[in-house]
Amino acid sequence: MNAVFERDYVRASVAKHYLWMRAGFAIAVAGIVAILVMGAHATGDFTNLGGNVLDLTVVAGVVLLAGAAPAAFGTSLVRARAQNALPVLFASPITPFQLSWGAFTARAAGLSVFVFACWPPIAIALAYGGVRPGQVAAATAALLGTLLIVGAPAFVISAWARSTGPAVVGAYVAAASILTGLTALGSAISKASPLLASSLSPVEALRVATDPQRYAVVGGGGSWVLLVIGLTVSLAAILTATLRIDREARGGLDAEVATTAGRPYLPLRYENPILDREVRTGGALRSRSTRRTLVGVLIAAEAAYVVAAWRGNAFDSLELFTGFLVFETALLVLAAAAAGATSLASEKESGALDIIRVTPIPPSQIIQGKLLGLFRTLLPALAVPCAHLLIGSAFGILSIFAVPAYLIAGGVVSATWIVIGVQQSLDQREPAAAVKRTMGVILIFGMIFGAYLGMAASGLAPTADWGVRITCTWGLNPVGAILSAVAPLRTGGSSLEMTSVPPPSDSDITFGLATCMVWLLLHAFVARGVARGLATYYRTRFEG
Repeated sequence: MNAVFERDYVRASVAKHYLWMRAGFAIAVAGIVAILVMGAHATGDFTNLGGNVLDLTVVAGVVLLAGAAPAAFGTSLVRARAQNALPVLFASPITPFQLSWGAFTARAAGLSVFVFACWPPIAIALAYGGVRPGQVAAATAALLGTLLIVGAPAFVISAWARSTGPAVVGAYVAAASILTGLTALGSAISKASPLLASSLSPVEALRVATDPQRYAVVGGGGSWVLLVIGLTVSLAAILTATLRIDREARGGLDAEVATTAGRPYLPLRYENPILDREVRTGGALRSRSTRRTLVGVLIAAEAAYVVAAWRGNAFDSLELFTGFLVFETALLVLAAAAAGATSLASEKESGALDIIRVTPIPPSQIIQGKLLGLFRTLLPALAVPCAHLLIGSAFGILSIFAVPAYLIAGGVVSATWIVIGVQQSLDQREPAAAVKRTMGVILIFGMIFGAYLGMAASGLAPTADWGVRITCTWGLNPVGAILSAVAPLRTGGSSLEMTSVPPPSDSDITFGLATCMVWLLLHAFVARGVARGLATYYRTRFEG
């Protein structure tokens, strides 16, 4: 047996967070089945019961894989490098290929358990009809393919990174970009070639697998092709990581490390040395910066939007414009939260925090420098969605005032999640754990609770403008809170149903802007409350 696989798989299987994740997933899936089955018995309506169980179980699996896979694969090799375990492995008879293969398959095997754990509740659904056994197999193949497609780039990032924080942030950015890009590609070709769409897009493959009518027409071949693509990408990631590890084992990176370590010290440009360090090392456009990757992904997304709108003559399409705006805003929020979550945890991992603690810098100045530095390095990333808004304003979709409104809302919400991330970074020993906790907060409060609140509140104003109603009622979601500043300023555009969508009425604009102010004040209140206690929490945590 591969020693690296055995070590990593056993360690992950007995880890506390893995056991809690297994228990939570089992409770969630069992709750889905119990609620649907008991509801069907109470009403006597068993129509589509099996299909509903399959749909919700697959959704739970996708959410879990999308949330856990980037962190699991993104820390596989970089954690061993940060803990100085790689030199020990280099001195052993384990080859670089065995090392990378064992580390990758250990993560894939651990997360695959959750995919196969969906079978027992789905088997219960089969007894009620409405679901074919082939759909279960196709859904399983699609979930495994999604896991591998998301995990492969994160594994490559882990092989290149030198610290856990940038690796985890880059893994989440890469996962979000890949899933969004494949979803957009699948949606674009789904009508012309549904089989090809389900072969390339995880979302389309799962839609076909969970819909009996689509499955009857398209079949489950696309899911199996997606799995083959995932296996191919995984093999490429393993070979790429092998080359990197082999070069590191032979000392090919020593010159690069020596050059980096021998750089001269630069004079301080800011009175706060922590702020100066954050701005110098984490600038959004600086080399080897995760923020630089974020800006590159945003620019690529905006270029894709321009190409798609130009080829389809759809610069006034609300669906196309809004879809890319939501994607870019979601990336900004995730990057802000992840940057905050890895700020002090990375310092603890590298040992730099021990040096900072013996300097005469007070805790309040350390926290202030961290927060201001993180916020300033993320500001250039806001330029890309603002350029997107300018394009929409030029083609009559939005008012020009949407740009400053987006800047204000984006700054407030991003700062809030930076503060929450820093608080988690203080609480956790490792950057990966801090990122997982922060992403869990976003998922629970922003996505799940925010979705339930939004669905309930949107029914209170059924006659209001759809854009204003959706964004304002989903304001607990950080993306919805930012977009609530833009939706009331819509001036036109077209949709699939209407060639000219009327702008919001004066009452809708007033309601939307007032609701936006409420959500932004709520975020600012939370940020201020958490930020005020960070210095005290830092002093208690590290100075007793």
